[in-house]
Amino acid sequence: MKRSLIISILSGLFIFAGCASMTVMTDFDEQADFDSYRTFGFLPQKERPDSRSPLNNRFLRLRVEDAIQNEMEAKGYRFVNKGRADIRIAYHVSMRDKVRVDHYGYHPWRGPRHTEVTRYKQGTLIIDFVDTDQKVMVWRGWASGVINSPQEAEEHVKKAVKRIIDKYPPES
Repeated sequence: MKRSLIISILSGLFIFAGCASMTVMTDFDEQADFDSYRTFGFLPQKERPDSRSPLNNRFLRLRVEDAIQNEMEAKGYRFVNKGRADIRIAYHVSMRDKVRVDHYGYHPWRGPRHTEVTRYKQGTLIIDFVDTDQKVMVWRGWASGVINSPQEAEEHVKKAVKRIIDKYPPES
């Protein structure tokens, strides 16, 4: 039971039902000088008190960090593991049970003719960029979508990270 729970959390977290259903948003500090950032590193991730937290899984953390590092390096930023980086990146993961209720057809005296209840999981990945000198968050991007299948975890983590990082730096 415990093993299957861990596997489902690890594998299923970012399994979005295709990129079309993934919502990606960003926000940023308009005063930040994004052109001055050339290097990046990660803020340390700590074990979460909630044993069910997806970030307690080392393999998921590695997948997310590898995907972020690959996307940032593809944009020309240099990774700094130890030492001073211009920005430090933090990320957060959540998974929630959701319920959608759909009504089909309507009779004026009896109400809906058919009601369909769908239970699903929604996964969200948030990526924060923190200015190392000022110690303030300067950019946030997030992706949210329906979790589909645990078999495609790595591919969907990469897609979510890519779609978020594609929006960095913000257009002036």
